[in-house]
Amino acid sequence: MYRLIWNYINKLDIRRKQKHRLFIAANVILYALIGLILWYLFGLRTFGNSISWFICIVGYPTVLLGFAGSIFALFKLDQ
Repeated sequence: MYRLIWNYINKLDIRRKQKHRLFIAANVILYALIGLILWYLFGLRTFGNSISWFICIVGYPTVLLGFAGSIFALFKLDQ
C-alpha cells in the first residue's frame, strides 16, 4: 500500500519535501479512515459510545501505522 501511494505522489511535479509531507498526510488519513471503519463495525457494538475506546481504536492505527509507518517507509522508498 505504501508503494502504491508513493508511486502516485512521486510522479507529481512538486518539491521533494512537499512529496514527503503529502505522503505522510495521505497515510495518516488512510489509516484514520480504516480505524473509523473498524470502530463502526466492531467498536460501537462492543464498547458503546465510549470516547476512550474510540480514541484507542482510531488513534493507534493512525499513529503507529499511518504516521510512524510512513516515516519508516520513506527511509526505504525515497533513496
